[in-house]
Order: sequence, then structure tokens, then C-alpha cells
Amino acid sequence: MVSGFVEFEILRGKNYPQTEDDPNPCTTQVTVSVVDALSGAVLSRAQLSSIQQNSNAPFYNDTLNFRVEDAPEDVCLSISVSEHSRQKIPFVLFYGKQIIGLSKLKAKQRFVIPLFSGEEGTQQVEIGADTLDLESSGKVPFLSARIQFTKDKVFDKTDPYSDVDVSGKGLSFDGKNQLVPEGTQYVWLRLKSDKKWTNSFQYELSVAWRSRAPLEAENQGNTKSRKGTTGGMAAISAEPDSARTLGDIIIKKWCCRRTHQVLTRVCITAEKYGNKVTDLTFTPKEEVEFRTNKKERCVFLEQICKKRLEDACSNCLRQWLNRLWILFVTGVDSDPAEARALSYEVRKAVHDAQFTEADAIILQACLLFSFIPSLKYEVCQALSESDYQAAQSEKKIEVGALESPQCRVTPSQEMFTRVFISFVGSLLDTLTEAEIAKAAAEFKPAIWDAQQRIAKGAKSTIGSCKKKYEGSIFKGTGIHIDHLDKLGRRKQVPKFV
Repeated sequence: MVSGFVEFEILRGKNYPQTEDDPNPCTTQVTVSVVDALSGAVLSRAQLSSIQQNSNAPFYNDTLNFRVEDAPEDVCLSISVSEHSRQKIPFVLFYGKQIIGLSKLKAKQRFVIPLFSGEEGTQQVEIGADTLDLESSGKVPFLSARIQFTKDKVFDKTDPYSDVDVSGKGLSFDGKNQLVPEGTQYVWLRLKSDKKWTNSFQYELSVAWRSRAPLEAENQGNTKSRKGTTGGMAAISAEPDSARTLGDIIIKKWCCRRTHQVLTRVCITAEKYGNKVTDLTFTPKEEVEFRTNKKERCVFLEQICKKRLEDACSNCLRQWLNRLWILFVTGVDSDPAEARALSYEVRKAVHDAQFTEADAIILQACLLFSFIPSLKYEVCQALSESDYQAAQSEKKIEVGALESPQCRVTPSQEMFTRVFISFVGSLLDTLTEAEIAKAAAEFKPAIWDAQQRIAKGAKSTIGSCKKKYEGSIFKGTGIHIDHLDKLGRRKQVPKFV
């Protein structure tokens, strides 16, 4: 089904009847309508041409435009030529039809349409112009026309920065899932704790991307490597030597608009660097496959954490998740190894705490800032705001789905855990509780940072960071036209000064 405009340009009619009994030439008018080629249903109402008087080979030179909505591929142009001078009431002199395929009319094409009388029209009206050499016969009446179809532009309304969707796959954590994949490198831990390795990776990445053009929103199905150019496009890139740190590359070269883009691209290039791969570029297909795999494993990690939170038995992972939640709410670091019990005020504050979307934005921003310190915190918060703004309705659905009568923790704590695991799970390599606990220990300072920022009123800054970040993304310098004013008019400059 297609929609668009059918342009029917009537050129000329020929071989209209003129006999000794009726020597007067015809005065004719053409009526055209668009119908379904199979069912005959009217797709666009009939339109009339001008009336051409006293001519058996009239030049109409009229253009009729038809709007079709959700039309089939093959449509039929139903034509009738009416005579206005021989009788008091106009009557149909000829009938004609032309079946066209809309997708084949990419440019204007000329058609010669045979015309038949009313009695013959019911049987011979569908004869195509290619079956008769009408123009050279000099006997069969015909109508010449040019036809063109202009298809409506289909605007892609999907978000080019949206995350992959794995909700419809029905994922379940069973024995088929590999707990520790082969070739595990734990690049996230190296980026967090190994400064020498991180600096070396950052240098090689900056060398690989320094002279490349900034990435743009591309089709995810495209398999062309995002290698940029070293010629004309690179010449537009502002300050090519300014991409020195990992944060500079994320902003100025990768132009990331979502947190998942940052995590995916950093981990892809870091794993390539760990495998001694010299080309630290990636294709859109590689990016989607990598992110899909990580997103699926995030679902399994969330299931592991939720099961541990509902379990009455104490274990290392449950202790770490509770410790992070208490730290986020109250700022108290409750180490299970210590014999000191929490006060009543702390326990009541933890029980009554509410985890809102603003808390999730600040938490995710602090986690990203802890993982990539070369990114400014304002940029991290802007990315986090974009994530929650793009999927606001989905987040609300998820919060409601968390409430469970048999759950041993509050819905707020479970939502906090989900936000934490959705970020950290994008980095982890295994499906083990030990790695989750290790990640909790590594990102504990980020939880403390989030608690301190919220206590100082960081929620009130939500919205302003996103505007500043979007304004800082390099969008090209454009063409400088000094001789024109803001309205595009040439400035009045004195010729003689």
C-alpha cells in the first residue's frame, strides 16, 4: 500500500470521428478518475479537463493531480471523452483505461491510450497501448498522456539513539547460558583500577580517532565501518588534536546521546585493544550485536539479584546490595563485618525511603562519572536525563511491575538495584555473583557521591545539564556568508569609501 500524488498530463487526442453524415468536428472534454485495478473501487474522485472546441485532434495540455491514500501497487486510470456540440446534453463518446504500476513510475512516462466507443468499451476497454501501433495506424482513436507518481516521503519516527529491545525474547536464566564466556578480559575492571592500562588504551584510541570525522546517526543495519575520512570531512572537524582523553572522544568524535552508547562503544574498543587489534573502529552492526548480548545478560543479572534479595538467607551479594541501598539513602556505610547495628532512625529512613526518577538520573550519572572520570559530571547527567526522557513511559511500567507481596525488600530498594544493575551489568563479563559483588565494591564511591549530590540539591539541576550538553555537541561551522544579512538579502555596501 502506497500513498502519494498521481500526475496525469493530457497531451492530445487523435482520430476522433468525422464522417460525411456528420462533417462537423468534435467539441470534447476528458474525464479521468483513479480506481483499483482489481476491485474497481474509486481511489480518487474524477477530474475534468478543459473543453476543446471544433477539433478531431485536440491539444488539451491539461494537468490533473490525483491524491491516493493507501493505494495498491497497481491502479487503473479510468478515462471517458464526452462530446458537447452534437447533442443538447453531453454524451460519452469514448472510453479508455490505462493500468499502471505505481512503483515503476519513478519518472514521468508517456502513454498512448486507445479509446473505444461505449458498446465496445465493456469488452475492449483494457487493451494496452503496447498492443497496437496506434500512432501510425491513423484509424483507432487514442489519447496521449504523460503520467508520473510521486510517493509520499516516509519519515523515520524511530529514535536513532534508542537502546535495543530484548523484552520480546522471553529470556530465562537456565543451563544454556554460559556463566563465564571464553576470552573474558574484565576490561571494565581495568578501566576502573589499572591506570597504566587505561592511559595506554586512551592514547591508542585518541590516535585512531583524532583525524576522523565525528560520527553521525546512521542506520543500524549498515555494515560499513565507521572509519571516517582523512580528507574533506576531517577538514571540517573542529580542533582535531583536542580529542586527547576518553571523554573528548565520547563527546567530539562519537557524539553519544545515550548512556548505553557510551558503555557499548567504550567496551567494544577496549576489548579490541585488549586483543591487540590495531583498528579501534566499529561498525553499526557490531555495536548492535554487542549491545544486544550485553542487554540480554543484564536481564539475567537482574534475575540473580532479585532472587538474592527475596532470599531469607544471608550471602555476600545480598549484603552488598543492602549496603549500597543504605549508603544511598542515609550516607551510612554499614559494613556487615562490623558488629555495630544500625540505629532506629537509620532503619526507619531506609524503610520509608522513596526512589524516584530524579534519584535514578543522579545515580546513573554518578556511576558513569565514576567509570569515566574524563567526562564532566554535567555531561553524565545530561546523558542520564536523555535516557529517562526517551523511555519515560517504559520506566513507569517497570516501577509498577516491581511490586510483589512476597518480596522481602521495598519496591524502592528493588528499583534502586535494577538501576544499578542495568548500568553495571552492561560492563560485566560473567553471570556470577562474585563479579557483581566486585562491581558493587568498585562503584561504592559513586553511590556515596550520588547521596551527597542529592543531599546538596542536585535534583533541582535536572533539565539544565541536558540543554548545555546538547549545545556543546559539534554540529559544523557552516558556510560563512558575510555579504548577506539575516534575511538572505545582499548588504548595501558603499562602492566607494
